[in-house]
Amino acid sequence: METVSRSALVTGISRRVGIGWTVARRLAADGWTVDGTGWPPHDDEMPWGGDSTDPEFPGLDWTAADLADPDVPARLVEAHLAELAPELVPLFGDELHTSSFYGARKPDPTVFANMLTHYGVPAEQVFFADDLPVNVDGARSLGIEAHRFTDPASLSAAIERFAERTAATV
Repeated sequence: METVSRSALVTGISRRVGIGWTVARRLAADGWTVDGTGWPPHDDEMPWGGDSTDPEFPGLDWTAADLADPDVPARLVEAHLAELAPELVPLFGDELHTSSFYGARKPDPTVFANMLTHYGVPAEQVFFADDLPVNVDGARSLGIEAHRFTDPASLSAAIERFAERTAATV
């Protein structure tokens, strides 16, 4: 019989009397791996107050995270990407990252510039595909070969053209 790993992300775990704490403890007790977030500074300002700056119990991996910060959800996804998309792990291994890993969010060209630096490759040797035109434009602004995904056939054709062009220049 195959063992199924179950994991959950529970927000609002910075008060021992709150619903987030209760749900997280129950899931952990039932064998779930629980990744939890809370923002004690917020709770400290609220009428209910905060009573835990770093909750600990078996099965919990807790992070102080202000979910009002637009970068926090991206960092949480980055931290758990292998569990969220396990089919990508064999393809990318330790190099499976979200754009937040590179210090910004698409379509900000900083993402692409930092990615080029991280891998030490020139923009002309990189292929990027996305379904959002704004993200494609962000990559193109640095000279990256970018393709707007609309269907698998056109993506395959774009990859083939890129591969042929770069093979001729290497």
